[in-house]
Amino acid sequence: MTEALVPFKPRNPKGRLSPVLTLGEREDLAWAMLRDAVGACRGAGLRPVTVLLSHPSPRARGVEGRGVRVVVEPGALNPVVNRRLRGARGPVVVVMPDLPLLTPGLLRDLAGSREEVALAPGRRGGTSLLLVRRPGGFRADYYRGSFRKHLGQAQRRGLSTRVMDSFYASVDVDEPEDLLEVLLHGGGESRRVLEGMGFRVGVRGHHPFVSRAHRAR
Repeated sequence: MTEALVPFKPRNPKGRLSPVLTLGEREDLAWAMLRDAVGACRGAGLRPVTVLLSHPSPRARGVEGRGVRVVVEPGALNPVVNRRLRGARGPVVVVMPDLPLLTPGLLRDLAGSREEVALAPGRRGGTSLLLVRRPGGFRADYYRGSFRKHLGQAQRRGLSTRVMDSFYASVDVDEPEDLLEVLLHGGGESRRVLEGMGFRVGVRGHHPFVSRAHRAR
């Protein structure tokens, strides 16, 4: 079996969305994206799915169950993920929690890779998905162009690699303009939450854009 690790920060999430979302709205969207990502992991047959919370939250009850466990592991992203990689007994896929377009098919494809390391790049140089077949000897190194760092580490170690080219896996929601992709292509809870907040897709000339009809109360 292939385990999925989904690290998640429940406190003050998605700060770069603060120009368009209140703190409460950012929290609602972050949890919706987490549930979408966890649902894709579960649908792909990854077991177990372990959500790593940086802080405890009562909202975690809406995520755990049916093959999903929630563990509170305080600390920065890299040390938390690397502790888990060192202790893993089999293949691990690290899934970022802000991938609202992720599908079970994409994760099944990644998990079925024969290569020792398979990864999907995110926009702006990040790593959206990272599969490591022998995780004990691999070190996660997120931020500051993590995709090139992870790929380079695997190559230096002589590990076979695969790069998954997927638009849906690359869309991570960090900036206000990223909301457009969720509204255009999303079909999960993340899109429904945004629509409930009053966000809509408009067209100006030949270009779609995000508008907001009202603020959710």
